[in-house]
Amino acid sequence: MPLRCEIIILEPKRYSRIYEHFPCKALIYNNIGFVYYNQADYAKAIEFYQKALIREKVVGIEDLGTAQTYNNIGLIYIFQGNNQKGLEYLQKSLQVRKKILGDEHPDIAQTYNNIGLVFHDINYSKALKIYSKAIEIYKKTIGINHLNAMTTYYNIAEIYRNQGDYLKSLVIYKNCLLIHKTVLGIKHPKIAELYYGIGLVYDNQGKYLEALKMFQRSLRIFKETLGINRVFAVYNKIISIYFKQNNLEGALDFLKKSLSIVEKELGINNTNTATIYYDIAGIYYKQNNYKKALHYFWVSYNIFLHLNDENSKKAYNMLEVIYKKSDSSILLSEWLNEQMQK
Repeated sequence: MPLRCEIIILEPKRYSRIYEHFPCKALIYNNIGFVYYNQADYAKAIEFYQKALIREKVVGIEDLGTAQTYNNIGLIYIFQGNNQKGLEYLQKSLQVRKKILGDEHPDIAQTYNNIGLVFHDINYSKALKIYSKAIEIYKKTIGINHLNAMTTYYNIAEIYRNQGDYLKSLVIYKNCLLIHKTVLGIKHPKIAELYYGIGLVYDNQGKYLEALKMFQRSLRIFKETLGINRVFAVYNKIISIYFKQNNLEGALDFLKKSLSIVEKELGINNTNTATIYYDIAGIYYKQNNYKKALHYFWVSYNIFLHLNDENSKKAYNMLEVIYKKSDSSILLSEWLNEQMQK
């Protein structure tokens, strides 16, 4: 996933003209929008960022606070998949910032990075050109070892990986990792993101042992810094590596350890918990251990059903498959007896 230059809370000192002409109102709207953004409530975030644009009527559009709000709205539209709207607001932000700051300023580079996100997954060459503009500005202003420049380099590394240019991608990822460790320490979400990116490169190269090490490092840091909800993309990659190695026992052991953690943190009636039950069942099914597969598919099915999750159909279908493939009457009888004794 590409990295954006962060949505920020507007600082009173930097945007003091708002205070002079319109006591705090636009600033408050912007910062409420920021809270909703952090909660991933993007519709509410846009609603309050749009309200923050009342500053246009007071100080005009040639204002850095207005430009930052344009930037924030643009990024949220991109998160929602509305690239056209996102690009429209980011270009507004760029136009205002250039008028006030000139062509070579870190904020201009930040805006180019965010515009690059629009094309990141649909036009690699165009995205690379835009990211390169950001890097050139960073070189002339804050330096290429600044964390904002590293954000853009990370995005470039991701595009090289997607293009299959793994050597270039690895060089950039590893350089970003070294600089981030120096500035942020070894336990920070961005360090975890970089380990994850390096793991993806090794995975694409078929270097599964190296990939597994990177994903495991990423997982540990995400658990310690962002909690259990953030780690499931990494869980899935680790499981996929075990499957590619045909290491079903390794996958099963990892999933069972994960299940105990997830149940403790999130409870049983949770989509992620149900998914792990389903994955464990799938391994037992591959091992022809239909009785254990039945148990885990059954638990998965009931959780999905309770949550009104359409994956309940998938789990139910697997229950039917097991029923047809095995000596169903004996299997079900044994399994039901076990459930009654628990």
